[in-house]
Amino acid sequence: MPDATADERFAGNPLVTGPEHLRADAGAPVLDRDDLPLGALCVLDRHPRDFDDAALAVLSGLASSVAAVLDRRRPRGRGPRRGLTSGRRRVGRAPPGRTRGRPRCCATGLRRSPRGVS
Repeated sequence: MPDATADERFAGNPLVTGPEHLRADAGAPVLDRDDLPLGALCVLDRHPRDFDDAALAVLSGLASSVAAVLDRRRPRGRGPRRGLTSGRRRVGRAPPGRTRGRPRCCATGLRRSPRGVS
């Protein structure tokens, strides 16, 4: 998202209107080896910015690196996962188009820390 103030979904978000003054963000999905989404790796800026394809490719590569590190920490001896579980509720794969292609905005998952936004 090049400018959060111009996007009606985020224009009223406290991270945009508050002291953080977030303006731009980009995100890349972090997928496990079974292509199940684990989360997203996001970058933020306090100035409007249009992230070019090279920057998005770097972000995607970093997200793949995060997935590889998480995979190395996964207990050995387990077969491929068929989906993530939360209690008794099964959470399956993300809808088509949600984990592939151009990274999506991820400003809504941020939290404040003493040093700003994390």
